Amino acid sequence: MNFDSQKNRRFSDIYIPSQEEKTEATLKENIGRRGIKISLGINLKKIIFLAVLLGIASVSFAYAFNVKLNIQLTPIKEDFLIEEKATIEKSAQASDIENLKLSSKPIEVETIKSELYQSAGNKISETKATGIIRVYNNYSETPQALVATTRFLSSDGKLFRTTKKVSIPGAEYKNGKLTSNYAEVTVEAAEAGEEYNIEPATFSIPGFAGTAKYTGFYGKSLNKMTGGSRKTIKFVSKNDISKAKNSLEKLVFEEGLKDLQKQVPDGYEIIQGSLEQEIIKDQSNVNEGLEADNFSLKFKAKSKALIISKEELNNLGKKLAFKRLSQDKEINPSSLAVNYGISDFDSGKEKIEINLEIKGESFTKINTDALFEEIKTQRLSSLEQILNEKNNFAGIKFEKTPFWLSRVPLDKGKVKIEVNLD
Repeated sequence: MNFDSQKNRRFSDIYIPSQEEKTEATLKENIGRRGIKISLGINLKKIIFLAVLLGIASVSFAYAFNVKLNIQLTPIKEDFLIEEKATIEKSAQASDIENLKLSSKPIEVETIKSELYQSAGNKISETKATGIIRVYNNYSETPQALVATTRFLSSDGKLFRTTKKVSIPGAEYKNGKLTSNYAEVTVEAAEAGEEYNIEPATFSIPGFAGTAKYTGFYGKSLNKMTGGSRKTIKFVSKNDISKAKNSLEKLVFEEGLKDLQKQVPDGYEIIQGSLEQEIIKDQSNVNEGLEADNFSLKFKAKSKALIISKEELNNLGKKLAFKRLSQDKEINPSSLAVNYGISDFDSGKEKIEINLEIKGESFTKINTDALFEEIKTQRLSSLEQILNEKNNFAGIKFEKTPFWLSRVPLDKGKVKIEVNLD
């Protein structure tokens, strides 16, 4: 093998640049690096500039489209009172506000009401016990007449009297022995009370005391005496009936008014003083002296009235108020109250005169369009003073967007002026 030829060939594959070539390569490298640095510096400045410009544009855009100014004005209000006369016509088909005439409509209902009342009358009720006595004649064959009210005394001392004249048949001899006969006699206790309701007993006749007849005539009851009593009972007095009727009349009229109010359409009201009520039927069945703890009454009543439109009444009040107030005044709608009274209501008359009383609050009119023209572009710091110079207000409030807004916008669409009447 020829080692010399291989050695020479291996060295010939490695290239060693000359000094000139090294210098040229180094110069190109340095120029390329500086060019990159210069290029990067120029691009960064452009980006920052564009970002700032975009931010300013965004803020300006937001400002232009989000500017708002709300101005809330509370005017000074004054109370007013107006009194006037008007007419309500029954047969009128419609109201004539211009001529202070209101139409009306009739309504009518019938109401039935019953109520239970306690009896307040007290009295003592007394009854005497009664019963049957067999009166025996064991004295003679001769009949014995007993007059009415003949006394019979029980073995325990209770006195009874016959209710009518009776005759006791004579005794009979049977087998040589006198056999008594009897007659049944109705008797009544001498006094009232439960103590005379005695069990069967033997009775003597006090009128025969001291004679032979006292033992020859006697009585016996076979059953208990009954019906004797003494107690306090309730009864219906004249005063009870009078008080109950007054009470029920009040109740049925109250119920009738409720029924009548149910018939009033929305937007209407019953004319004050036009209500008429009467009892058309007394369906009670109670008499003075009736013994009872309680009793009932039943009434049927008629209720009728006239109704008017509340809207027409208020319209009439507004018309009179605007007529009396100066032209530069406005009325606070929520404060307006129209009251009326009728001095003498007569259901038989076609026309009813009423006294109107109109109350409310008024304030000086505020022309928001003209006001905007006067305050646009004005500084907010002096706006309250400017507004009060134009029209003195009880209160002025601002709400602004953005918070640094310092002047009233020129664009009317960005300014809202409100009148606060609360």
